Amino acid sequence: MKLFNKNIHQYNFSLFIITLFISSINTSCQEVENNNMDLFVNIKSINPNDTNFSDLEPLKKILKDVDIVMLGEQSHGDGSTYEAKTRLIKFLHQEMGFDVLAFENIMFDGNKVWQEIKKGKDPLQSSQKGINKLWSSSKQCIPLFKYISSKKNTFHPLILTGIDNRTTSMFMRNYFLKDFETFLKPLDKKFIKGSVWKNFLNLFVKFPLYYSPEQNKDSILNFAKTYKRHLNLIKDKLKSLIHKNSDQTDNINFWIQQINGLNAWTDGLINKDDPYIPGIIRDSIMAENIIFLKNNYYKNHKIIVWAATAHLIKDSKGIDFESYNKNNIKRVGEYISEYYKNKVYVVGFTSAVGKMLNFVYQNVTDLSNPSKGSIEDILQSLNKEYLFIDFRNKNIKDIFDRNLNSKCLGNIELQNNWTKSLDGIFYIKTLEPSELY
Repeated sequence: MKLFNKNIHQYNFSLFIITLFISSINTSCQEVENNNMDLFVNIKSINPNDTNFSDLEPLKKILKDVDIVMLGEQSHGDGSTYEAKTRLIKFLHQEMGFDVLAFENIMFDGNKVWQEIKKGKDPLQSSQKGINKLWSSSKQCIPLFKYISSKKNTFHPLILTGIDNRTTSMFMRNYFLKDFETFLKPLDKKFIKGSVWKNFLNLFVKFPLYYSPEQNKDSILNFAKTYKRHLNLIKDKLKSLIHKNSDQTDNINFWIQQINGLNAWTDGLINKDDPYIPGIIRDSIMAENIIFLKNNYYKNHKIIVWAATAHLIKDSKGIDFESYNKNNIKRVGEYISEYYKNKVYVVGFTSAVGKMLNFVYQNVTDLSNPSKGSIEDILQSLNKEYLFIDFRNKNIKDIFDRNLNSKCLGNIELQNNWTKSLDGIFYIKTLEPSELY
């Protein structure tokens, strides 16, 4: 209470919220507005086709000096969140100069989808080949991929890419080695005819087989040791090519980053039976990929990241759940926020009531009602369908700077000081589930 009391005479709105916390008084919408409701951004719509962005205008001030906006999602089955994110992306692209969209998806695949879209191929079919079906097969994401296609030949396209590295996708299986060799051939024909390259081709194909439970620890370690040695030899070769091919520096660095990703996934393979290490490695390489995109491949561009909030949180140590609060777990958002400071802004999404698609079991489940005094309970009491809460606003941070329950991770209530983990929250009162087609 001390934190609240020191400002109680300065902010009438703070007094209102304190009263709400303590006694859960039902206050009318008009009374809220009379007590500085303008501290919150009142969002009028999450319809992706609504391009009257007057309600989003306050975000221009909030995000004025930001180069990376990270848009989370509670789970991977939140249809209303997808719609809200799509509308936000259109706003950021059209009104604030953001022009790269990086999914929590394989970087190589995202680039291939973008190449196909630029060539005029159907954006929905292309996205389903290279973007995780959690999004590419969701009806609520259709407007996003159509929008990306509609802007492909303009002076200000919305470029599609990814931040993840894996070897199991259709694009990776069918095109990665072919595209890599096509790139290397004019730079060093001798190398691609040598044993290092040929061995790498064989090892790349075999990699997924070592996730089989039939593989024992020794065979996995022997494979990983051989694979990593070849990956590092190829990486050294790529580095040596930069000096003679300065016009290809960006493309060479792209392939170096792909090798870094394969190396990381090999470390994940070695530790595949550990409940935490593969996830820790994955978050670290996704963060590294974002830094690569921002500092190299898309230098001087402004980037939007689309990923689960669980990856994007800036601080997970206070969350009352072991998979978040273990000391050695560091999330993408923590890496990126440490690196870019206030140039990055992390948005979490949450809802009071509604339904979500359980993407594991492919069934729709109800959200639990918010507990008394939780963030969703407070926001639901304001009688607004949609709100944006900026935790960088001192007046608002002073209100929420304490441990509170929230459903912004997995649509389950967890206690945390969310002002330390997120820069802002997009509130959607009623969540509709993702609909797959």
